[in-house]
Amino acid sequence: MSKQEEQPVDTSVDDKIYQSSFRPQPTFLEKIIEGHNPVLRTRRNEIKEPPTSAIRVSVSAFRKLFPWYLHQIGRLSPLTESHRSPDSEQSAEIGSWLHKVDNLYRSIIHGNTTEELVKKSFPSMSEEDRLPFEVALRDVDLPQVAGKDEIAQTLVDAYKIFRGQPGWVKATTRGLPGFDMQDAGVKISTIFSDQSHQRALLLAESWAREASNPKNTYWLFRRNARSEGEVRMILNFSDDLKLQLSGQLDCISWIPLAHSRVVTQVQDLKTGWPTEPSPAFEEMIRFESWLMTTLAERYTVAKLGESEVTKRQGNSYVFQPTHIDNKEFNGRTRMDYRVLSRGDDAFTFIHQGFTAEERKYNVDVIQDIDRVIHENELEARKLMSYNVQFDLRRAILKPR
Repeated sequence: MSKQEEQPVDTSVDDKIYQSSFRPQPTFLEKIIEGHNPVLRTRRNEIKEPPTSAIRVSVSAFRKLFPWYLHQIGRLSPLTESHRSPDSEQSAEIGSWLHKVDNLYRSIIHGNTTEELVKKSFPSMSEEDRLPFEVALRDVDLPQVAGKDEIAQTLVDAYKIFRGQPGWVKATTRGLPGFDMQDAGVKISTIFSDQSHQRALLLAESWAREASNPKNTYWLFRRNARSEGEVRMILNFSDDLKLQLSGQLDCISWIPLAHSRVVTQVQDLKTGWPTEPSPAFEEMIRFESWLMTTLAERYTVAKLGESEVTKRQGNSYVFQPTHIDNKEFNGRTRMDYRVLSRGDDAFTFIHQGFTAEERKYNVDVIQDIDRVIHENELEARKLMSYNVQFDLRRAILKPR
């Protein structure tokens, strides 16, 4: 017998499940006498459930996880993959860059221009990542009475310094598959393209228009507001769920008050939006905005409001289903998408508010997503590791 021979499962001992196996033990005679059988030794192993680690999903990754979930429960079909084209890759790269420029403009409007204030303004950012902001903001002094043109010029001047920092990757080389060699061709980073530059200038115009409007109700553009950007955090959906959510608040702003009940606003920048969003896209974006709101509410209560209501685990927050109707959280954050599509120089604001019924429904959904993920864990993990999106334009979504 050259291989391990498996035996039937034995459940008769200690209420545990064991499986016996015979393993060949080589002997001296086996080595010198042809045909001599080895000694068989018996081993009993306890069968245990394989450990399942928590699955951490970013808010952006829900763009592929949520359609997959809807397909798994039979509400969405067909589920068609849509791999990114070079143009969409370029748009994504420009979008990521514009988010950084957006936070540069925010820092100027709110007067976060000293090294210490920049550090407070980006609580999750490393010292190395903050450096380009510190250099670009060092000599900025925007008067409180500045008008639209002066604001726009100040933003553009700081942007040019920001763009010229050596920390940004200006060119990349492409490796040849299978060789430790570099391609002779050099690809200039998209953030230094003319398209990227023009969109950053249009973004400055949009900020100047909003910040110079005395009737603006969005605190992001109010000179007396406080704000933070690129705030990274983790949310655990109670101790019963394995699902973890990692997210980043692009900009969260608030007006300083004498009491501790801070109320915040989140205006998430979107550099593109479908002209005719499908029902599947609309449901996905609603769920995504609820996730962002949930993150922001807990950050508002625990971090900004200095409350002990929110349970924390290390650097993460815990979402308890009992908090669905808790007024300590609900209503603490106003969530809006701030859309600036290609060629636009004015923001379009899309408000995202939630009724008590919608909140309860979304909690049920997140619990069901957790169930579906762990029933199909291998497939879910593969999905998270692939750079793929789903085409929702022609997908049919069944009612709830």
